[in-house]
Amino acid sequence: MRILAGLVHSAPRGLLMLLLLAALSACQAPVKEVDTRGQLYRAERAAAQGQYRDAAQIYLELASQEAGTQADHWRLLAAQEWLNNEDLVAAMSALESIGGPMNKDDYALWAILGARIALASGKPAEALQKLEESPPPSAELAAQYYRTRGTALLALGRVEQAIQAFGEEQTWANNAQELQASQQSLLNQLQGKVRKGELPTSSSDPVVQGWLDLARLSSMTSSDSPALLAGLRNWRLANPQHPAVTGVVAALVERHRGANSYPIQVALLLPLSGREQAYGEAVRDGFLAAYLDSPNKTLLPVVRIYDTQHLGAPASYREAVSEGADMVVGPLLKQDVTELMGTANGEVPILALNRGNVGGYTPPDFYQFALDPAEEAREIARGALADGYTRAIALVPSTGWGQRILESFTSELIDNGGELLASTAYDPGEQDYSSAITRALNLDQSKERFRRLSDLLGMYPEFEPRRREDAEFVFVAAYPEQGRLLRPQLKFHYAAKLPVYATSAIYQADAMSNNDLDGLQFADMPWQLSMTNETGGLRQKVALAFPGMEENQPRLLAMGVDAFRLLPWLYNRQTDLHLAGATGSLGMTPDGVINRQLQWARFRRGEPRISKPKVLHPTPRVTEQP
Repeated sequence: MRILAGLVHSAPRGLLMLLLLAALSACQAPVKEVDTRGQLYRAERAAAQGQYRDAAQIYLELASQEAGTQADHWRLLAAQEWLNNEDLVAAMSALESIGGPMNKDDYALWAILGARIALASGKPAEALQKLEESPPPSAELAAQYYRTRGTALLALGRVEQAIQAFGEEQTWANNAQELQASQQSLLNQLQGKVRKGELPTSSSDPVVQGWLDLARLSSMTSSDSPALLAGLRNWRLANPQHPAVTGVVAALVERHRGANSYPIQVALLLPLSGREQAYGEAVRDGFLAAYLDSPNKTLLPVVRIYDTQHLGAPASYREAVSEGADMVVGPLLKQDVTELMGTANGEVPILALNRGNVGGYTPPDFYQFALDPAEEAREIARGALADGYTRAIALVPSTGWGQRILESFTSELIDNGGELLASTAYDPGEQDYSSAITRALNLDQSKERFRRLSDLLGMYPEFEPRRREDAEFVFVAAYPEQGRLLRPQLKFHYAAKLPVYATSAIYQADAMSNNDLDGLQFADMPWQLSMTNETGGLRQKVALAFPGMEENQPRLLAMGVDAFRLLPWLYNRQTDLHLAGATGSLGMTPDGVINRQLQWARFRRGEPRISKPKVLHPTPRVTEQP
């Protein structure tokens, strides 16, 4: 400080002030710089790994450390990651916090994200308008822009323009993986149009026509790998220069190539006498209907049918193998499956049509395919949670079936952050369920409070009981007869505005009787709900060829259809199962359990109307912003 002291005596006054300020600055602790580059790297890496929520939070941290247009830029990127995480609430919150002017690229991204939110909210026209009002996208945003535009156009029924928009997106793909992902997204959406009967039949544009033909082909033969592969060969001959040839078509061929052969002889083990005869016959008829409907007659196996009620499941299995079976389908009854699991040794693949009770042990090449109502209850819980409802009340019959359904529903609800506020059992033999409903809705407590207050005051004015306000939805386990009584009685007891969810057991095709179920949501198999795709076509053929068969145990009939369609997949040990089946979208767990994803529907004027899939994500719907 001696040098500074000397300068103080000789320096002019203005220079003196500057020197003092410099000295004070030198004495202060250095300000810690924001590690923007490191945070940006972490955010981009998280997004690349699919950890969109983490990426969004990092971008919001960056926004909190900046101001003005740069802070708004980070908020835009956060909104983009919230959308990738399908958290609309958080995405909208991030966008709404942007208030300042934006440069051209940020404005384009703002428009794209607003369009994506509009699409997710069921407003494709609004989405398209936002895109048309935005500036031209940069190379970095072009793919997202055209993908969003294509999706909006498809939702509006402008299929040809939508395909052209997806084509524009694909020109901006950085690698083969991005190209195939874009083509697969387009194909999936076109297949949805096929299922709804909304896909045009022809176009003057050869590329568009190729997509239309491919969507129809892949929808109608998706469950029959040999037929699909034959159709794809013909499609490629007709469209040798089509952009999908080396992308999604090549992937389809690769996926189905391993499931291209059937066993030589199949044994069908079913109860065809005794009390369960009708169940076994329904599965058998569905299996044979799919067999006869297959276009590849020369590739089909010999089918031998065994009645498990005569010899029992293990003895029927041994006889079938001794007679040359190289694959077994069945048995159907849970006890028979359990017994067979204890004796099977992997000699031939087995597709059991129920779940056995043998702890954690599964024999080799032993697959289990069941129409499990407990699993349906779990899917209902996930669906309600995906809709944003977490607090439930449940009405179930006072039976063992009702208790099992309730336990599965409750477990899945709680495991995913939900809460069961109350559950009551009703007598399925009665027609008046007021007692169970009033207990579940706390109406009995409301009435009791009124009675005590009236006794205390000695006055009895008019009174309308109030139901509990914390419940967000009602879960109902019921067969059609009970469901058609429960729904209107819930309305009568002040619960008309509560969403009601149910398993497939509630649905029986009878529009007049189902009018009382209007508004109720449920999940069921495509065989019951879809009439425009491959499954619906086979169902119509069965109804015409065998009058009355489809009305008798239709879901077991569909199970037989899928049992046949699973043959080439399981015989060829194709564990990466993706099959659009009659009983649902089929996949497989590592231990050989065939699982089903059902279709969702809502009753309107007594008819089930298919609704969009419900996807429950592991992150909460509403996220607090830092």
